[in-house]
Amino acid sequence: MKGCAIFLEDSDEIVRQAKLIEDSSESIVVSIPLTGRERESVKLRSNELVKPIFTLPWNNHENMLNEVKRTIKYFNPRLIIFKLGIWGHGESYFDPKGIELPEINNNQVKRVEEFANLNEIKIAFHPIRTPWLPIANYIKLLKNLRSLTSSKISIDLAEIMCDLKNSNLQQNINSLSFKSISEIVDIIWLESYRFDESGIYMTCACTEIKEDVWLTYKKYFRNTFPILKTDHLSSDNQIINDLRKLNKIRGDL
Repeated sequence: MKGCAIFLEDSDEIVRQAKLIEDSSESIVVSIPLTGRERESVKLRSNELVKPIFTLPWNNHENMLNEVKRTIKYFNPRLIIFKLGIWGHGESYFDPKGIELPEINNNQVKRVEEFANLNEIKIAFHPIRTPWLPIANYIKLLKNLRSLTSSKISIDLAEIMCDLKNSNLQQNINSLSFKSISEIVDIIWLESYRFDESGIYMTCACTEIKEDVWLTYKKYFRNTFPILKTDHLSSDNQIINDLRKLNKIRGDL
């Protein structure tokens, strides 16, 4: 995949943020089901050359599948990223707070790919990461998923970096972890992180991306497709500066 993309969170700010990047060539990423604000943002950023990317949890729920079908009927997405995890039992079948799967089997992958083939859409898998579980488990999960599919695989880089910082692992172990993951994944979500009051590192999409995230991306994931992650608290300067930084790095590749 060429280029890059930017995730916009559904909020009162989303249309204004979409207009902010209106003249750029990046696809925008939004979550299904689309709100009216998200639809307007997608229309602002869609044309024959620039197509949207959608993301949502996969749970094989009929309502979810129908919502995806309705969405792709009106928009011709570049890609749909399905999150794989164990979802809560709330009333919403789009529950975003998943838990990392202990394993991914062939039947799970086949169901998603069969749905994609029937509806003629390109897909990627994004295994949910649970921070307090060992990073080795997640790497094993990614390797297993890669053995089951040729579809693209997506991860959040800052999540992995926070995991490693919180684990106080030695630098050589961190390097081995990044190298192992870089051989598997195709899509990288980029955001910053912060040191929380409780004494742990946490991802943060509302501040400019830290230099060590950029360096890690450039060193290990330079051949992946980047998605810049923002939220409703992201300032205009943050979005513009991070986009410029990303474009500069990709221009150096």
